[in-house]
Order: sequence, then C-alpha cells, then structure tokens
Amino acid sequence: YNVYGPGQERATTYTSAVVVNLYRSFSKGRVTLRDQWAQRDFIYIDDVVKALHAIMEQTEKGHPGLYEVGSGAMVEILTVAEEIARSMGTNLAVWHGSRDQYLSQKLAQPYDTPAVPMQPATISLEEGLRRTVEHLGRVLP
Repeated sequence: YNVYGPGQERATTYTSAVVVNLYRSFSKGRVTLRDQWAQRDFIYIDDVVKALHAIMEQTEKGHPGLYEVGSGAMVEILTVAEEIARSMGTNLAVWHGSRDQYLSQKLAQPYDTPAVPMQPATISLEEGLRRTVEHLGRVLP
C-alpha cells in the first residue's frame, strides 16, 4: 500500500517512494515508468492517522485485532503521474520502460469488524496529491 503526503520526502525503508520519485522526475523534466499500468492502493496520510486513531481507541476498549489500512481502491501509476503533473502545472512527458509483472497490483483489503468498521478515505487522490505536491515544492530543492 502506498501512504503519501507531507513528510514522505524523508526517505526511509517505510516510506512510499512512488509520489516523491515522480515529483523529482517531473522537476527534472523526464519521467520513466517501468510499468505505467501497475496498480497500487494509495492513501493520504491524514486518512491513515484517522484509521490508526480509531483502531487504538478500540484496542483500549479491549478490541484488539489485525487491520490493513488502505483506500481499498486500485489506481494505476500512470494516473498518479498524470495527477502529479497536473498539480505541478507541467505537461506529462512519460517514457515507458519494460513491464514488471511482480509489481502489477498491490491492494489493501480493509474489512469491517464489529469493533472498527471500515471507513472510506476522506481525502481524494487528486486532493491528496495536490497537497503533497504543494508541500514537496516547499521542502525539496
């Protein structure tokens, strides 16, 4: 799953590199996608925080469990690239590389439990990417 939003520019093994790498590539004027049709579950950080807060509240009430936190929606990498380009006010110039089957789909399977019902993401992909691009524009060279 790909959590994105402000703060992800600090690369660690736990941050999704997709959005930041696309932003940096567009800033340099060229984007190469290995597999434009690969699909991921993208979720904005604010929605993750809300979900974790709800899970912690239920755990404190004696309802622990295992949960996957994601939007539950598949989004093609090309769609994310197009949205980032639009948010940056640039023309999309994507170079296509070879297809990598291993990376083709990554989807969270959030599910309802009696203690913590699944809540839909409240920040749309478009709005989340707009906020992220705005933030990256302030913090990255």
